[in-house]
Amino acid sequence: MKRPRFCRAPLGDKHRCGEARPRQLQSAQAIDPFGTLVLPGILLLSHSPFLFGYAKPVPVNFRALRNPRLDMVWVALAGPATNIALALLAASAFHVLTFVPVNAAQWVADNLKKCVRDQCRSGGLQYASDPAAGRWAGRS
Repeated sequence: MKRPRFCRAPLGDKHRCGEARPRQLQSAQAIDPFGTLVLPGILLLSHSPFLFGYAKPVPVNFRALRNPRLDMVWVALAGPATNIALALLAASAFHVLTFVPVNAAQWVADNLKKCVRDQCRSGGLQYASDPAAGRWAGRS
């Protein structure tokens, strides 16, 4: 599961901080060739009703966190929180529909609905599949 750097760095994990590489190249290292390119390509070419892909998880050095017990929870919740924030952003974009041309408004509305639905699902799936977040919620 991807752990966003904006959550890790303030909590003490300085993994890869200060490297000479540009930030975009660090993100490119998370690409799994099969899960990011081949599998979605096969699903797209076979006219599958859904697309699926994945990337390598970003490593987190939990020993470097200042308060590991609590900070692990914040790092684990950063992914689902990002999904929920993106869903809220897509939902607020419905206010822009009045400025979209009439012939494109239905297409934009359908895609915004799909975005909200998919981001909410992704946030829920990440939360349900994350052991640290599951234990925090009382599940074992």
